[in-house]
Amino acid sequence: LKVGVIQSFSAACPIPSTFAFQQLNNLCIPEGGAVYLALSGSEPNVRYQLRINGSAIGDSIVGTGNALSLVNASQAGIYTVRASYSGKSCFVDMPQQITLQASPQVTIISPSVATCAGQSTSVQLTSAENVFVNYSLPGGATQRVNITASTLSVPIPNAQVGASISISSVESVTTGCINNTVSSLPIPVSPIPAITLSQTKIPCAGEVGELNYSSSEALSFSFNLNGTPNQSTVTAL
Repeated sequence: LKVGVIQSFSAACPIPSTFAFQQLNNLCIPEGGAVYLALSGSEPNVRYQLRINGSAIGDSIVGTGNALSLVNASQAGIYTVRASYSGKSCFVDMPQQITLQASPQVTIISPSVATCAGQSTSVQLTSAENVFVNYSLPGGATQRVNITASTLSVPIPNAQVGASISISSVESVTTGCINNTVSSLPIPVSPIPAITLSQTKIPCAGEVGELNYSSSEALSFSFNLNGTPNQSTVTAL
């Protein structure tokens, strides 16, 4: 009987090679759009899992031996890639990460009640972050204002029917991202009511006179007849 030593061993778990993301010219996600993410290379039989803020998103993608398309990213966050050979537990995290920033936003809040034409009113611009905003009013030059994560009141003097406020760009002070999506909001302005008086016949002294009045809208109006105040309503247009 020969006494020997039985040795056990296990094969080393292979580690995939690392690749960088393909170069991006802009790390800002456009409003309503996305940023294309891809690896500069890949290995066959290796699965690549895209992650955002440390959590996997979507299914892993098998390498091709060439550059590898990952996703059209529309969500802001920190993107990384984890690679492992199919059927193996060992993995490697790509050393590069990409941080995508959301497009800065501004909300326009118009007055809840319409103002009359010729009067002054205002609209509110709000933002959750520190931004520069370029806006314009009808017939006016573009104005640049700073909103520091709060609300800014924009005065509208001598408001007219059809008035609106247009935002041409919003720039984040923190990230430098610029939103060039033009947004516009009408400002509620009501026209000054008008009434037309007419007389079909000039009465003789002692006769009953008659005045006709008309308007393009339903309204009530006050008038004086021989110094006596009266009020009437136009109901039929």
